[in-house]
Amino acid sequence: MHYLHAILIKFDTVTKEKIREREEFSPEEIDSLQKMARWRAIGAIEQYQGQVFDWFDEYTAGRWKEKYPGNGVILGLIDPELFLKELEYFRKLPLKSALEWLGLLNHKDLKWRTLQEYQEDPGLKRVPSDWEDFLFSEEDPPKIFSGYPEDPAKIDENFIRNLWASDYSSKGFYLYKAIALANGYYECESCFYSIPDDGTKLLFEVLKV
Repeated sequence: MHYLHAILIKFDTVTKEKIREREEFSPEEIDSLQKMARWRAIGAIEQYQGQVFDWFDEYTAGRWKEKYPGNGVILGLIDPELFLKELEYFRKLPLKSALEWLGLLNHKDLKWRTLQEYQEDPGLKRVPSDWEDFLFSEEDPPKIFSGYPEDPAKIDENFIRNLWASDYSSKGFYLYKAIALANGYYECESCFYSIPDDGTKLLFEVLKV
C-alpha cells in the first residue's frame, strides 16, 4: 500500500540568511536547495525503514509526481503560499487518522460489504478506510467498509483485563493506533513528520523565521 508522506525540514540559520539576501534565484540554485532539503528529509526518516515503511522513492514523489513535480520538494522561501497551504493540510493528517482508528474501536462486525448489502441494512454505518483504493480497482464492483455502531468504548481496568485475557483483540490494536497517532508517534498512517519536532506534532516555534 502506498502513502504520500510530507516531511518538514527547517534550514539552519546560516542557510536562511544566505537565502534572504537574494531576491531571485536561478533554476540551478533552486534545484540545489531542493536537493539539499530532500536529502535531509531522507536522512531523518531512514531510521524508520522496516517500521513505518518498507521502501520509498528517493528522487521523486512517486505516484504523486504529477502533482508534485521534479523531486517533490516545496520550498517555503520560494513559494510561501503553496508551502503554507500544503503544510496546513498535511499537519492535520495524523489527528485525522487517529480519529478514524478510534472510530473503528466503536464499531462491531467491521468488514467489506457489497453496495447492495450496505444499502439493505439501515443499521450499518460506513467507516472510512485507506485500503479501498489499494484493494479494489475501478473495474471491481463497489465495496463498502462498514459495521454496526456501538457505544463508545470505556477504557478502564476491565477493558485492559479483557484485552489480556483474549488471544487477539482488534479493538486493542485500534486503540493502540489511535493513541500512537494522537501522541505524535510516527506511523505509516501519519503521512506527516516534522524533523524539528522529531515527531508528527507541529509546534508553533517551528514556524518562526
